[in-house]
Amino acid sequence: MALAKRLAAETEGGGKECRIVVVTDGTADDAVKMSAEENVRFVTVGGRAANVGITRFQVRRSTIDPIGYEILAEVTNFSDEPTGDFRFAVSLNGRSVEVKPLKLAPNAKWTEVIESTTAEGGHLVAELVVKGEKEDKPYPDAVAADNKAVAVLPKREPVPTHLHSPGGNLFLQKVLEANPLTKLTTSRGTLPKEIPASTVIVFHREVPAKLPPGQVLVVEPTTNCDLWKVGDKLQNPIVTQQEKDSPLMAHVRLDNVLMPEARKLTFTPAAGKPQVLAGTVTGDPVLALIERPEGKVVVLTVNLDQGDLPFRTTFPILVMNTLGYFTSQSELREALPTGATAEVTLPATGEFVLKSPDGSAKTLPVGGKVTVGPFDKVGVWSVAPDAPGAPPLDEFAVNLMSPAESDARPPEGLTSSPTAAESGLVSGFLGRPLWWYLIGLAWLLVAAEWYLYQRRWIS
Repeated sequence: MALAKRLAAETEGGGKECRIVVVTDGTADDAVKMSAEENVRFVTVGGRAANVGITRFQVRRSTIDPIGYEILAEVTNFSDEPTGDFRFAVSLNGRSVEVKPLKLAPNAKWTEVIESTTAEGGHLVAELVVKGEKEDKPYPDAVAADNKAVAVLPKREPVPTHLHSPGGNLFLQKVLEANPLTKLTTSRGTLPKEIPASTVIVFHREVPAKLPPGQVLVVEPTTNCDLWKVGDKLQNPIVTQQEKDSPLMAHVRLDNVLMPEARKLTFTPAAGKPQVLAGTVTGDPVLALIERPEGKVVVLTVNLDQGDLPFRTTFPILVMNTLGYFTSQSELREALPTGATAEVTLPATGEFVLKSPDGSAKTLPVGGKVTVGPFDKVGVWSVAPDAPGAPPLDEFAVNLMSPAESDARPPEGLTSSPTAAESGLVSGFLGRPLWWYLIGLAWLLVAAEWYLYQRRWIS
């Protein structure tokens, strides 16, 4: 509309008459407002039709359960009549996850969060179906594109973890083993010389003089290292400050936990500016996060043998949060609406293609950041090497997810649609509208009358 108005203004500036005719179904944003403008004529197409559609479908990994995930689903009835019985069915890689029987009132909306567990990743598919004689069939309504939605569920990879505890601690070891993603190894005497770079290292009490590179969790440190000096014991510390916005503190409360003989730490300049996640009334850190180039370090000064922290649900949640924070596994792969674009970083070598849900492929530029899209089809798009059977580099779930598109009813207040002849879309001879010739004939009659009048006066 903005472009059409600019073109109309330029045309009228040259002395030509111009008007804007919009052929639409009337569901565009501000359609009612635009139809009331003087220089705009609306020609509406289509009619009122009942439709039920999936207007929201997103999935994310749980922030508490290592293998859990949550689905946010929404189904809307864009009709002035109630729906019949139908079902909202969700499947993961072809296996059924959840089936919800539904029946919606006129213009009603159903929203629910569905929870499930699996470490496996893949494609989640939601469908609106009705029960048939032999098998389920797609829901019969005006728009088929919103009866199905997809989402990409990230896979949870195993986390290699090594626990070094000279004296051993059953509570800490069992909490680590309880995580279904943890591949735990332990040592009591000497720390192994070779530990894979991706391994999360957990030190209990004794720590080396220089912490190794990588992600490190230290519980109840009793020796000094390059990042801190160990001080006296805090007999009965009371936690009065907590960093609630940190992902490490999600669903964690330490203010009512007994923590006798927690260690007092004094950080060295090598630690930079540690983030105190939980501190006492005297300002001593109980839980802190140290950001360093070699990897993050989380230190908990609590004595597990003296306090009741190991018996609280806070302890396993804190350990799970820490492991999840270290591994930084993707929590959300947002499903995109049709028409959206996305960015993907391609390797410097090799040829890559963008594959659409219908199987067609488009060659992408080589190397660097590339914008892919706009996605004009519902389904899973993928960026993959241009080779048969090659695994995808990245995937994008695309759904309609547009109430304006799913609602097939013209909005109330839309200006009455003119007929094709009234809108000036019907042309006369030689491609010109009929009114153009009528004006020309009127000018000829006026000229003839003037001529005859002047001739009679002269004679």
